Amino acid sequence: MKSLLSISRAPWAIVMAACFLQAGDIDVEKIIDIEGQVDEQAAVLEYLDSLMDSPLNVNDASVQQLCTIPWISPTLAVRLVHHRYRHGPFDNLEDIKKVSGFSHVYDKISPFLTVGKRRISLPFHAQGRHCLFWQVEDSRAFQQQLYSGSRFKIVNRLRCSITDNVHVGAVGEKDAGERSWDDFRAGYVMIELPFIAARVIAGSFSASFGQGLVFWGSCKMSKGSDPVTPAKQRSRGLYPYLSAAENDGFCGVGISARLGMVEMHVFSSHTHKDARIDDGVVMALTSSGLHRTAGEIATYDRLEEFVCGASIQVGTRQCGRIGCSWQGSRYASRFPPHDGIHQFDFSGDHNTVAGIHYDLATGSWNVFGEAAQSQSGGRAYVAGLWYDLGEIEVAGLFRHYDRHFHNFYAVGFAERDGTRNEKGVYFGLRYHLDDHTTLSFFLDQYFFAWPYTSCPMPSSGVELLGSIERRFSDILSVAIRFRAENKEKGVSELDEYGNAAPRIQRPHRSNVRLQLTIDPTKSIRLRSRIEFSSFADNQSLSRTPRQLGALISQDVRWRPGRIWSLQIRCSIFDVPSYEHRFYQYENDLPGVMGLKMLNGRGKRSCLLLSCWLSQHLRTHLKYANTWYDDKETIGSGNDIVYSPCENHFSFQFEWHF
Repeated sequence: MKSLLSISRAPWAIVMAACFLQAGDIDVEKIIDIEGQVDEQAAVLEYLDSLMDSPLNVNDASVQQLCTIPWISPTLAVRLVHHRYRHGPFDNLEDIKKVSGFSHVYDKISPFLTVGKRRISLPFHAQGRHCLFWQVEDSRAFQQQLYSGSRFKIVNRLRCSITDNVHVGAVGEKDAGERSWDDFRAGYVMIELPFIAARVIAGSFSASFGQGLVFWGSCKMSKGSDPVTPAKQRSRGLYPYLSAAENDGFCGVGISARLGMVEMHVFSSHTHKDARIDDGVVMALTSSGLHRTAGEIATYDRLEEFVCGASIQVGTRQCGRIGCSWQGSRYASRFPPHDGIHQFDFSGDHNTVAGIHYDLATGSWNVFGEAAQSQSGGRAYVAGLWYDLGEIEVAGLFRHYDRHFHNFYAVGFAERDGTRNEKGVYFGLRYHLDDHTTLSFFLDQYFFAWPYTSCPMPSSGVELLGSIERRFSDILSVAIRFRAENKEKGVSELDEYGNAAPRIQRPHRSNVRLQLTIDPTKSIRLRSRIEFSSFADNQSLSRTPRQLGALISQDVRWRPGRIWSLQIRCSIFDVPSYEHRFYQYENDLPGVMGLKMLNGRGKRSCLLLSCWLSQHLRTHLKYANTWYDDKETIGSGNDIVYSPCENHFSFQFEWHF
């Protein structure tokens, strides 16, 4: 810890501050408090951003519409609709706190709700976001000109509404090192047909039904400080896709229609995926979306894919839905059969998946789940329960995914990606002791019945989290969190005779966080945090001793008026190994996921300045600096930087009219 104290004397520590992490008025860090899985959580952020653009009117929203907002359980949605029916419409948004259970989630959901009559839409409405990202230091690839393009990353997004019934969107992206400014591009046209209760999407779109075993987009909440909400997926049907994740969406035509209590979706897609193909055989799928070197460019859109899908579900007035989904996919190249630990991987040039799902609510109970089977005969099951009494919420989930269940578009609740070769039980509890104190807890026990790449034999693990948050006044709140995980992993170690042998390690990793939030005025918010992590593995031959990592950070948000705001963060960290790593969501451009992993010993600071140039124009500028005291280089391979310091700039220009 002596080294950690010495770091604090660095000149940059003059301003020990950072932003209260949010996009708009959302406390994003409370919503997305996870480790890794940046792409998935970026999709969650984009989804929340779209909800803010089109908030639901609590005076006419249905139960199913309310349930599309995270943290609103079917029980809460039914209570709100019943209250509205008995007592009439709400005069202002804070009146929903009168409904049992809403006072506990009001701060999270208020940005996505509104009251009063719907605004009269203009004949034409458009909005755009233009982002530019760059790193000051040149990596090895740029110094030796190994990348084909410039070091700037550029993202452009555009959305237009022509009346209430015609919507258009487009996105273009260029990663650092890529040559074309629109290396990835996607767009859509969506037409609402209210006279027949139907909707047509042409272009890029995504699909999500049930609990994600047949179809699911990239938007999935993962295990974090919220122990209940991530257990249940929120089905959205067919919806436009403008994410910068290049290999997740569909491209074609989709139709959604409603006839009474029956909801139907059908679509057809023809896309190209990045892949390494030799002699018509798919050797590997690449999901990075990077096309910088000759090898990466050679994988660009090599795999031709055709997908057809359909879903039909029958609903009731009490938020009950039962449905079935089907998917058929065909590929222009063939996936080869495998042997060894990969013998159950997908092979062939076509696949089908079918499943049934349900979501039923009665009183304080909500049961949900899905069962699916792929062409190989592999099956996947998810069964969940959500019990909501207002003061206490309980979520339970069982999952079982066969090792030969194949579906590239499945995103079920899981510890590992792929939605296969896993079974487990999840339990989450949230208890509101009073209006100011909340206890949270979750326990996830999982098992992998078949070896996988990083573990040469069957393995298991358990993860738990416990936290308490107390708001002492309108000014002061304190949170304490403990998180621990035992996850077996395979390693190759030398025995006493010098022979390499595969072994299972059972390391223990834990994390303790103390957080203090102070709101001295309406324009200033301070957040201080100290966090410790420990890691030990006493069952391996090397017998790694227990070590301790530490992180101290200070956040400040200053919003003196409606014209501009300043958000700054500074952190000091001392992390002895990768296993002690810390993840921090930090202030970033609206709609951008800023998740930084800290490993080593050093300090990091970032600043975000936002300014309204006019009623229709807004700009954001972010600067981030990381300095390592124990490294001479940062990164590895082509991306290695021959410096202990890295500096990043981000700029975004927004407009709407």
